Amino acid sequence: DKGSDDASRGTLRHDYEEKQTPLADIPDDEDRECSRRARASLEHLREELGIGTESEIRREDRFWLKHNNTPILSGQLDYLETWGRGALIADYKMLYGVHTSAPSNLQLAAYAALVYNSTQKHPIYAALIEPFGEPSMTTTMFDRAKLEEITDQLIELYEEVYSGSAPRTAGAKQCKFCKALGRCNEAFNYVKETYDEGRID
Repeated sequence: DKGSDDASRGTLRHDYEEKQTPLADIPDDEDRECSRRARASLEHLREELGIGTESEIRREDRFWLKHNNTPILSGQLDYLETWGRGALIADYKMLYGVHTSAPSNLQLAAYAALVYNSTQKHPIYAALIEPFGEPSMTTTMFDRAKLEEITDQLIELYEEVYSGSAPRTAGAKQCKFCKALGRCNEAFNYVKETYDEGRID
């Protein structure tokens, strides 16, 4: 189906960036253009930030947030570059669609907090790169105070979720990949109400 095809296409394009496949070796024209635009956006930002040759680049690495020495949250970053005290993270959105820009993007904020807690780097610059979007890149910056605030919010959320009293709130985004979807009353009711209201066929 189209959803599976899109997911596979997105995975393939991420794979090209992880491996830094030469553009000439990418067979599909649109995939090649996607990589060209993504790399051009990232290089433009690196030049703006004045990142030199002494930096370290990591792709598709996983970082963890720990609370009381217990891992509570992880994220796998498309791109991380560190130098001196600072860092740059980038998240690729390789398919067409509308995405929340970097300054308001909660996923990017969480990623930044994970990197901060793992490396103590700050400030952390963050980019959302959408090769076929308009604009093709949005950026933001998290200073140390903001990174500490985000970390506290993530820990509070973790404690609330695992307190046993947090309500389950069904929705298209949060339920999409949940393993309990087929056994969740809240999800069933959400789908039924959405159907009854005529929001889906």
